[in-house]
Amino acid sequence: MRTLIGFTSTYGTAEECAKQLAAQLVGEVDVINLAKEQPDPGDYDRIILGGSIYMGQIQKANKSYCETHSQQLLQKPLGLYICSGRQGDEAAAQWQAAFPTALLEHAQWVNTLGYRYNLQRMSFLHRMIVKKLAKVTQDQDALDRGSIQSLAAAMESCS
Repeated sequence: MRTLIGFTSTYGTAEECAKQLAAQLVGEVDVINLAKEQPDPGDYDRIILGGSIYMGQIQKANKSYCETHSQQLLQKPLGLYICSGRQGDEAAAQWQAAFPTALLEHAQWVNTLGYRYNLQRMSFLHRMIVKKLAKVTQDQDALDRGSIQSLAAAMESCS
């Protein structure tokens, strides 16, 4: 079973989630930054796509990949994740903004994997925005490792 985990990440959180997912999957797993490479979904048996949310949006490379390859993605077992501090209706609005409706409806698993604020890695402007809007004054790690395990288990059940 060959799996693609495609991600986009501003400060490394979505990439960290992708690597943790890869460690829990059986078979060949390619972890690919969609901002650097756009792999052919046809080369894979199952697909996981994810990214971080910044200013309410996922990165353009992720959106572009989903739009360009939507027909192929609809033919594969699919998991979708975002990295965000939002929950409930706010998280659902972010999923709707991040992924096309057809992919959300097709996916075997859709959820938020939590968030991480690493203020030292952020640009000055981003750090000021996070401090003001999220009221964060120090690094925070709120990755949901249980949800990462749940996504891996859901994708394994698609084998």
